[in-house]
Amino acid sequence: MMRYRHYSLSKIPATGRCLECEGELGKGRRKYCSDECSLLHWARFDYNKMVEAVRRRDQCCQICHSSKSLEVDHIVPLADGGQLLDPNNCRLLCHACHVRVTAEWRRGRARWQRWMKGKQAKEGWAEPIREGGGA
Repeated sequence: MMRYRHYSLSKIPATGRCLECEGELGKGRRKYCSDECSLLHWARFDYNKMVEAVRRRDQCCQICHSSKSLEVDHIVPLADGGQLLDPNNCRLLCHACHVRVTAEWRRGRARWQRWMKGKQAKEGWAEPIREGGGA
């Protein structure tokens, strides 16, 4: 018969410190010093936990301070190498501010792409080879 080791028991810190912030564990606590540390730890593995952590941390739009129709925004967009599950790369924005910030980012990215395309043509860079052999 195969025996399974319970995951949570294998991660109990031997030092008596919180796995997230390394603070002292309170009475009755085994891995995290607070519910906040537990949430921050699991936010790196579960998108819904990350959203919950950001909502709990920010509570309102970080630009206009509205509390209506809030959305999570990645500060460094995923397309630019931002981390998906990093609460420190996220902020809470209202829908209007999120749309505006995203539009500004897209305009800047399009401007950069046009500049790079012009630079490639000016310097005689070869066009990238596309798979499939089509023209």
